Amino acid sequence: MSPLAAYAAFPPQIRLVCALVDSVIWDDESWVWSVLAALTNEKPPSDEAQRWFAARNLNDVESLYEVAGLSRQQQEVFEFHLHGCDHRTIADYVGITALAARQQLFKATDKLRRICIPATAEVTHPA
Repeated sequence: MSPLAAYAAFPPQIRLVCALVDSVIWDDESWVWSVLAALTNEKPPSDEAQRWFAARNLNDVESLYEVAGLSRQQQEVFEFHLHGCDHRTIADYVGITALAARQQLFKATDKLRRICIPATAEVTHPA
C-alpha cells in the first residue's frame, strides 16, 4: 500500500503527522517524504535524474554534496537559494552577512558544476 492510500481518509496535516510517526516506527523515511511531496505537489525524481545519480554511484543529494566537497554552510546557502531566497534572507537564516552568503553560494555552485558538468560539456560564451 502506498503512503497516500494509507492516509487518504485523513486531512492533509494529519496525513503528514501519521507518515512521520510511521517513518520513525518502521525506520523508513520514504513514507513521510512521499506524503510531503504529494501535499506540496512536488514531482518525484525523473528517471533521468535517477540514472544520473546511479551512473555516478550517488545515493542522494547529500552524497552529491559530499563528493563535491560542500561545507555544511554552503549546503544550507545553496538549498535556501534553490527555494528562491535572496542573499539577505539567506544571510538572516544562516547567521552570516549577505556578502558571505553570496560568496558561499558562488563556491557551492562552482563545486557542484565541476561534479555535474563534464569538462567536455562546459558552456562557453562567445567573445
